[in-house]
Amino acid sequence: MRRTLDNTREVNITSIRELGDTLRQVRKESGLTQRDAAALCNVSLPFLNGLERGKTTAQIGKVLAVCQRFDIEVRLTLPMPLNTHTGTSGVMERTKPAAEE
Repeated sequence: MRRTLDNTREVNITSIRELGDTLRQVRKESGLTQRDAAALCNVSLPFLNGLERGKTTAQIGKVLAVCQRFDIEVRLTLPMPLNTHTGTSGVMERTKPAAEE
């Protein structure tokens, strides 16, 4: 976990278990029980309990709703696509492979 200049923390999540552990930590720091947190997030208590335990779920919308309720910003770090460059406008542009030019 890394603290940033704006007094937030950055955490790299590589598994559902790590996400659950992080959500549990933030919920407890907020002074909420699982029951209260589930009600605030508009999810069931069993769902939140499973999420905190690292149970895999296909209900990403609910996972994101819980994160949003606790002001957890979910970010993705994407690799740069091959054959791209930043154009003169500052916008990334895809270049044509040499065979197409």
